[in-house]
Amino acid sequence: MARPQLKPNKYGKRPATVRSKLTNGTALHAEQVGDNKASRRFKDLVEAFGTELGGWASLSEVQRSLVRRLATITIQLEKLELQAARGEDINAEEYARIAGHQRRLFNDLNLIQDKAAPAEPAAAAPEPQPTYDAGKLHELPDDELLTLMNKMRRENAQMPLTSIFEWPRDQDIPRWKSPVDFKRKFPAPPPPTPEPEPVPEHEQEVPEDMMKAVLEILG
Repeated sequence: MARPQLKPNKYGKRPATVRSKLTNGTALHAEQVGDNKASRRFKDLVEAFGTELGGWASLSEVQRSLVRRLATITIQLEKLELQAARGEDINAEEYARIAGHQRRLFNDLNLIQDKAAPAEPAAAAPEPQPTYDAGKLHELPDDELLTLMNKMRRENAQMPLTSIFEWPRDQDIPRWKSPVDFKRKFPAPPPPTPEPEPVPEHEQEVPEDMMKAVLEILG
């Protein structure tokens, strides 16, 4: 008598009751293997790798198969490492070959990720730079005005200034690495007001009779 064909459910899969425990994800092996060191280690590795991939239940059948292969290879490498730690001779070529397979499986499952570089500390906010108004430079303290002139000289060594007001009127005030926001161009200083020349006093006329008297005395 032919075995009846089971209809797939609405998700396109056969009912879980007629599928293998290995297929359903409720077992890691097709048969019971008992409780021993190797089986416990295998289960630990599968759980660890599955957790890094988002959980065993969320993995596809292909991913689960690769995880089981990866756990098996890892156990084989650990056995060889234990023999080497005991001082026993091991086949280095075999060890390297198995390690290469392990790394390829890690890459296939995207389990090897470069450690993110430590975040650089946030740069401190620059100190606010003072804003100067050309029309109010005369109100600045002497030390602050001198500092401003020195900065301009360093940036424009080819045009040394003895006064901030000597900067050409048709050019913007130069900027430096920590720019100062000038609201407008510096105006040319007003021409010096010439001092009035002293007006010579008019000579007083001496009366003629007084002049004759003086000449007689001197004569």
